[in-house]
Amino acid sequence: MRGGISVFLSGIILAATLSGCVTTGTQGGGGYSGEPVTSPSAAQYEINKGKAFATKNEVAIGGFKVAFVTKIRGSNSTRGSFLGGGSPGKAAATAVLSGLSQEVMQQITDAAYEDFKTKLIARGYRVRPFATIRNHPGFTAINTKGSPLETSEPMPAMSADALIFAPTGQKLRLFASQGAGLQGFGWSSPESGFSKVAVETGIPLLDVYYVVNFASFGGHSSRTTTSISVDQSMSVVNGSQLYITSGYGGTFSSDQGSIRLKQPIGSERKFASITEEEKSGTEQLGNVLAKGVAALLGGGTRASSTYDFVTNADDYRKAALDALAKTSEGVTTQMAALR
Repeated sequence: MRGGISVFLSGIILAATLSGCVTTGTQGGGGYSGEPVTSPSAAQYEINKGKAFATKNEVAIGGFKVAFVTKIRGSNSTRGSFLGGGSPGKAAATAVLSGLSQEVMQQITDAAYEDFKTKLIARGYRVRPFATIRNHPGFTAINTKGSPLETSEPMPAMSADALIFAPTGQKLRLFASQGAGLQGFGWSSPESGFSKVAVETGIPLLDVYYVVNFASFGGHSSRTTTSISVDQSMSVVNGSQLYITSGYGGTFSSDQGSIRLKQPIGSERKFASITEEEKSGTEQLGNVLAKGVAALLGGGTRASSTYDFVTNADDYRKAALDALAKTSEGVTTQMAALR
């Protein structure tokens, strides 16, 4: 990968004679990976209950949230030992974002929020001001979190550290899949509370949740060899989505629907320099001895490294806003097409 770094592991016996290497890079678990597309029209989207978007010309944005991944881990493993015994080899890498302040993340969130509203208006929607719903009793009854919120699971089964931001002056109303788990029961939960507010005001409510990642992982895996590569790659990950509600949900209801990314949408802009964190002499020696013993016993080898993505704040801002703008372009275009 351009500017990326690789960790490679190989078994001792007949590694060169075995075939079947495949690209298997993983990042953060849960399938939140894949090569980003840089054009929203080339992206794939998952539409759930598209009828929920039909005839809707007026909306209010009940929630707009951006989760910034700050640390993420990727790994690849061998698919089995040569003689069917021993332990598998594993290559792992951890990517850590550094040099970016929360102030910059907030600025990006605010700019992406305004851009999203602009794109809705350009597609013929009337966007009601947030003040229209801010003080509604049903809206104030919804459980909230302060912004930003630290999370180790910005999406289900996505193992990554992240900070979730709401636009300046707003609190986080997080759905169960948005980094903090179930947030209350009945009308205090955002899912039910949004429905209640939409019904009582007659205004469909939107909720937008974007997860911004900064690293990509690749590599290969065979029976006896594995590798992992890491590179900078700004993207809004698959699973990010726009949700609409105009009423109460249910099996036969068409009052709630969503548009979800099936693959990441990214930017080609570079924004960081990558350096490997140095290990102490003791750690290095311990790794060598551990690998040697494992190999002699017929087991797998293991290696793990941590890489600092030292960012330039202005370059990161431009790359993140590029990816976020493309994502909003894509989901609002899908939304308008369903109208």
